[in-house]
Amino acid sequence: MWRSFIFTLSAFYFVLAPWSPASGESLNARTVVLNRTIAFTAPDGTPVVAAHGPYRLDPAGANQLRMTSTRGPESLLVQAKTISHPMKLAEPIAVASQDVGTTFRVALLLPDGRGLEAVGTTEVVQR
Repeated sequence: MWRSFIFTLSAFYFVLAPWSPASGESLNARTVVLNRTIAFTAPDGTPVVAAHGPYRLDPAGANQLRMTSTRGPESLLVQAKTISHPMKLAEPIAVASQDVGTTFRVALLLPDGRGLEAVGTTEVVQR
């Protein structure tokens, strides 16, 4: 329970704090800002890479999150797991957090106490 709470609070500090909306872009509750390139896993198990920048998170079926860039046409479908959280929410809220090491998490917390979390890495493999 506390892990979810700390995860949510850390998202605002680590992800939103360093971002400046100087370009005129606006954030909303479903938006996370990636401050670096993150590699996630697609539903079919292949790697998918999200460039740095703002993304809107939306549920996209069972255990999947859609990450849509707010700067252009990029839309990624990533594997996610169902999580629970203790917060009472009026609308979905997107959060992101860098763990210790190279692990990076994005999550969409839903009003019903559930959510979807995708885990990625800052170690992007070049092919």
